[in-house]
Amino acid sequence: MLVGILRPAILLPTDREAELADAALRAVFVHELAHASRRDCLWGTLGRLACCALWMQPLLWLLSRAMEEAAEAACDEAVLRGGCPASEYAR
Repeated sequence: MLVGILRPAILLPTDREAELADAALRAVFVHELAHASRRDCLWGTLGRLACCALWMQPLLWLLSRAMEEAAEAACDEAVLRGGCPASEYAR
């Protein structure tokens, strides 16, 4: 996962069961680096702050969720464009 707005960092699990093959690790890094280049942590934080300030506006909640889904789809597309087979990435 990617955390941080000013200095984003990728966090990976440390337990032995979560060890990934090289191809899977590359896909994870491409996905998370796509989030970093799109500044998704910043946009996600701004969306959440807007939802907190205007909690009574249901359309804002829908927009915030749609932004999150679009960000995930764009980062998944970056992984697929990077050469990772869709079947491997889905696994």
